[in-house]
Amino acid sequence: ARLRSPRELDMTSSAALMDRVRALDPGVGSVEIDLREVEFIDSFGLRALIEADRILAERSVRPLILVAAEGPVQQLLQLTLLDHTLDVRAE
Repeated sequence: ARLRSPRELDMTSSAALMDRVRALDPGVGSVEIDLREVEFIDSFGLRALIEADRILAERSVRPLILVAAEGPVQQLLQLTLLDHTLDVRAE
């Protein structure tokens, strides 16, 4: 399944993204969250990505793939070391 993230991944939009993750069919194969158009991400957005990974792992859905363009979002994932715990791929 492929989910597109909104341009701003903040408190409001991260809740909507999590609703979409929770609504996925438990039998779905891998899940990809497309972050290529994200222009802003805050701590709520980062937490949503971590939480999405946890929820999907509990359902034995693997892998969760984050697709991030070169730039600020990918740099933030590297700075927070989330690129070591989540599967982050360049476009």
